[in-house]
Amino acid sequence: MTALFIILGIALIIFVLLFCRVHICVSYNTASTNAIRLSLLYLFLKLRLLPKKTKPPKLSDFSYKKTHPSKKKGSRADEQKKKKKKKSDTSKSPKKESKKTQGGAEEKEEESSSILSIITRISDIIADIIKRFPSKLRLDISCFRLYVGGKDAASAAVTYGAVVQAVGALVTLLERSPIDTHRPKHENYVIEPDFLSGKINADIKMTLSIRPASVLHLGLSLLIRSVIRLIKGEDD
Repeated sequence: MTALFIILGIALIIFVLLFCRVHICVSYNTASTNAIRLSLLYLFLKLRLLPKKTKPPKLSDFSYKKTHPSKKKGSRADEQKKKKKKKSDTSKSPKKESKKTQGGAEEKEEESSSILSIITRISDIIADIIKRFPSKLRLDISCFRLYVGGKDAASAAVTYGAVVQAVGALVTLLERSPIDTHRPKHENYVIEPDFLSGKINADIKMTLSIRPASVLHLGLSLLIRSVIRLIKGEDD
C-alpha cells in the first residue's frame, strides 16, 4: 500500500507540474534605465533573462599577469615549417577527377532527392505547429500606456494619429487570432498626445503563458502524425 501511495503522490506532483503555466513576462518602460525587461516565471521560480546580471569585479582580475599579458614569440623553425606547408599546398594539383565525375553526379542526385523529401516532411510538421500552437497560448496585457509627443504640436498630432491607427490594427489582429488575449483594464489602457516632452513615452507590461501539458500533447500528436506519414511513404 505504501508503494501505491508513493506512486499516486508522484503522479499527482507530475500532473500539477504539467498543468501549471509557464509565464514569460515582458515589460517596456522608457523612463527606466533598462527599458526592456524579460523574465521567465514558473511556480515560485523566477529567471531574469534581460537585462543580464553584471558580475562584480574580483581582485584576481587586477593581478599583474592579467593586466600585463606576456607575448609569446614563435621560433624561426616553426615559421619555416609553416612556409613549407603553404608551398606544398599550393603546388598540389587535382588529379583523376574525370573518372569520378559520373559516380559523383549520381550520388549527388540521390542525396538531393533525399534532402528534398526530408525538407518537405519538416515543412509539413512546422506548418502543423504554426496552426495549432497559438491556440495553446494566453496573453495577459496588464498595462498599456503610450504618451505620444513630437518636435512641435503638428508633428505630435500626426504621430499620435499614426500610433492610434497602428494600435487599433494590432488589437483587431489579436482579437482575430487564436491566442487567448486579455486586454488591460480601462485605467491601464491609455494612449494620449503629449505636447510638452517632445518624445514618445511608453509603459507596457504583458505576460505570455502556456501549460507544459499543452506542449507535450502537441509534440506527441505531431510525432505520431510524422511516424504515420513515414510508414505510408515507405509503403508507397
